[in-house]
Amino acid sequence: MRRLVESREVWIVPMLNPDGHVYQEETQGRPGWRKNRRAEGDHVVGVDLNRNYTFQWGFDDRGSSPEPLSETYRGRSALSEPESQALARLVERQSFTIALSYHSFGELLLYPWGYTRDVKAPDHDVYVALAEKMVRDNGYRPGNAFSGAIYLTNGVWDDYMYGETRGAKSTPTFAFTVELNSLQDGGFWPPDGLIQPTCDRLLSLNMYTLEVAADVYAATPPRAPVLSATQDESDGRIIHLRWQQPGDAGRIDHYEVFEIDPVGSPSAWKQARAARLERSGRTILAQGVRVSDSGRLALRLEAALEPLWDYAYVEVRAAGTNSWTSLSGDGTRHDSPTRRNDGHGLTGFLEPRVRVFDAGVYASRRVDVAVRLDAYGDTPTAPRLTASVDVPETITEERRVIDPEVHETFYDVVAERPGLFAYGVTAVDLEGQRTDSDIFWFMIPEPTAVELQDVALEHSDETARLRWTILSDTPARFEVWSRPLSAHEVPASAGAEWGQHAYERVAQRVVSRPGDTSLAWETRPGRHAVLLAAMDPDGPRLWGPWVVQRAARTRLAAARPNPFNPSTILRYETASSTRVVFDIVSVDGQHIRRLVAADVPAGTHTARWDGRDDAGRGVASGVYVARLQADGVVLTRRLVLLR
Repeated sequence: MRRLVESREVWIVPMLNPDGHVYQEETQGRPGWRKNRRAEGDHVVGVDLNRNYTFQWGFDDRGSSPEPLSETYRGRSALSEPESQALARLVERQSFTIALSYHSFGELLLYPWGYTRDVKAPDHDVYVALAEKMVRDNGYRPGNAFSGAIYLTNGVWDDYMYGETRGAKSTPTFAFTVELNSLQDGGFWPPDGLIQPTCDRLLSLNMYTLEVAADVYAATPPRAPVLSATQDESDGRIIHLRWQQPGDAGRIDHYEVFEIDPVGSPSAWKQARAARLERSGRTILAQGVRVSDSGRLALRLEAALEPLWDYAYVEVRAAGTNSWTSLSGDGTRHDSPTRRNDGHGLTGFLEPRVRVFDAGVYASRRVDVAVRLDAYGDTPTAPRLTASVDVPETITEERRVIDPEVHETFYDVVAERPGLFAYGVTAVDLEGQRTDSDIFWFMIPEPTAVELQDVALEHSDETARLRWTILSDTPARFEVWSRPLSAHEVPASAGAEWGQHAYERVAQRVVSRPGDTSLAWETRPGRHAVLLAAMDPDGPRLWGPWVVQRAARTRLAAARPNPFNPSTILRYETASSTRVVFDIVSVDGQHIRRLVAADVPAGTHTARWDGRDDAGRGVASGVYVARLQADGVVLTRRLVLLR
């Protein structure tokens, strides 16, 4: 908390509508007064301040009203009120990156646009990513008019904050409206006893807002790697993966390579048809298809439905029966404010994308899949629903990570099993957010056995190397695995050791021809058992174990990556339990950032520098020095930050 307060400039407007608030306090018989106390002639009618801002003011009479007696009276002109004028002057003087406005009630987190259901904000994806993280601990519903989370509103605060600053300032203000609590919790006028519980429930939302204010775009997942994949001409078991990372590649921490084994009957699913409904009814999309063991069912949906009045349902029935079951899934709702939702209904505007539903109760069974539209007759616009089964997303269930940490943009897969498989790459950023590339399908032929001889271990101070001779004429992936040993522990047989699942992979390579080869890796302090594994048709073939021992000493490894942007990882070792002070300094010795100041045990440790100083401010591009003080020695490494 102290770090955030000292490194952020936080502006708080405790109350924007004091006269309206006092009027509400004094007239409990008029609950929910939302306007100020603007006089119109001989009457005090008030203006809804959250309809009085300049952006799309008076866009239509659904999102605000021109009538002075209306609850949503927008005023005679934009910024006609002293309260909204005062806030506008503050916004003009400052450059806010993120802003929150607290209202009651509804347990909602709202964001632009409010004035239309037909257009998404230019930074809609950023808003969605931010909102999902802000509400992950409190259960509030995020959304806007487009998603059906709220009715139409124009001239509102969050549209103004984002819409007027976008283009006018170097960075737009990402504004959100928090609708506090529910009707059951007091509605517009909650009791004093809810003050602390409400603050507790919103603590993580506020803390995340402070954290992400430094870089709101970091909330979005990385862009998908652009992958190309080819099958080796001489051996079909080898798949060559090459990819590029669009956008800010410096955000990427590492990649994962994965394999997909198709589950289900593709031929049956491919008979599925698309549907378009504009009135109440049910359309069958697929018949007699088998649900996978996971119960996953993926549909591509798009809809324009009147929020809370028109509902769509994804339904399944066992093949040959007449009893339909609605499925829960992405975007379905259980509440029914208008008593129109039969359960697991979809409502509002659904942007075109794939949504996943849970058909787990029908796992491994043959079913029929349908969509049903229940349209309310008296709505201003006609409903529309289009739906189709996304076959690849439905049948590609069994996913296996081949390599969980790849730092290059190329990889050669040696398939372990024959059959039809797909391969892809996942980009993982520094926040742990993940995005998959497209996948490529290949028919993998039968493999042949791997044969070796003369496997031997060589060991120097900090490096170990296994050498061997390959006899078989077949490509294979070789992997070295290691686990720590206690002082006098003797490892068991290779098979027993492998069965402990206690090993960590430390090196690997693909070898495509017979002959002499080797594999080296950097050893760690202490005693370690080592296994060599080669993938075979019947599973891994194992050699070893060997014991590698290295005396502990204090050292600082090279940063990875280096040069870097926006962060790098520094690994260091301590020979004994000791006090560690780890700093980043400029080349002339000026203090920049303290990464570690603690007592640490003997062994290997890591620290991360995100290119910021102690106050949380980003530093300029240039050369910096990582300085480690431990065990009575001072060690340094040069770092290059490239913005």
